[in-house]
This record gives sequence, structure tokens and C-alpha cells, in this order.
Amino acid sequence: MEAFLKALIESIHFIKTKRLEALSILSHYTRTTDPEALSITYSEYVQKVWPQIPDIQPEDLTAVLEQQAETNPKALEINPAELIYDALMENVVRSGFVKQVYR
Repeated sequence: MEAFLKALIESIHFIKTKRLEALSILSHYTRTTDPEALSITYSEYVQKVWPQIPDIQPEDLTAVLEQQAETNPKALEINPAELIYDALMENVVRSGFVKQVYR
């Protein structure tokens, strides 16, 4: 699992630091060739939304639990924080991997 997390961090780094290549990939998978749309999407998501270190916060899961509660009301009894296990990502960060990738 740590290998997956490292690959995720490396892929985010690639997208954040290689704009032209990222725009090409974005164009391919969205089937969009409009440079303005691609640029706006890149700026909004890659630069503003995606963090260097991917993480999940309890509030990120609230909407999911609310949606599940439509068919299973017990979902609202779940504390979203109890669903998050971030020890693996903490290990990757503590190892210095993120600093190494972003230097």
C-alpha cells in the first residue's frame, strides 16, 4: 500500500510540475481540445484543489454517509473520523519521500 501512496504522490508531482504534459493527458481523457477550458481546469484543480500530500478529512466523508443514509439510515450514526486510517501516509511523509520528490 505504501508503494501505491508513493506512486500517487509522484503522479501529483508530475501533474503539478509538468503543465504541458498534464494538459495533454487532461485533453486525452476528457476528449477536450479547447485550450481555455483545459487551462481553467488545470488551474482550478491541479493548482488549487490537489494537495502535494493527498489526504482525506472527516468532512470529506460526510456527503457519502448522507447519501448512504438515504437507503440505510444507520449510516448517519457513523463517525466519519473513525473511517480514516492515515498511518500509512504518515509513514510515507515521515520517511522524507515527499520532500525528496518535491525538491
